[in-house]
Amino acid sequence: MPYKNTLYINNLPDSERKENGDFISSESENWILVSECDEIPSDKGRTITGADGVNHVYQSILLTPEDCPTIYPDTPIKVVSEDGETILEGTVKRFKSYNQNCKIWV
Repeated sequence: MPYKNTLYINNLPDSERKENGDFISSESENWILVSECDEIPSDKGRTITGADGVNHVYQSILLTPEDCPTIYPDTPIKVVSEDGETILEGTVKRFKSYNQNCKIWV
């Protein structure tokens, strides 16, 4: 299955976060290519229960090949289209690996 987009994660050090967990704008963004992906926008108000047992509202589901490395909750991500346009930025709410693909809620 050909994937249309590319998934990146941003490895920001903890010192670049506010006490409430929000990220501080920084020139030192470190976007790392992780995998190909497809983005499926969600309907408004969709929720998923995270590993912490809390319901999180998500805006999109990403499908990746089964060899995608585990991406942990709260990791900043961005999805870039084939033409180089950033089509999604957010944080991971949940990651699940299946037999034929991985699913990431953002």
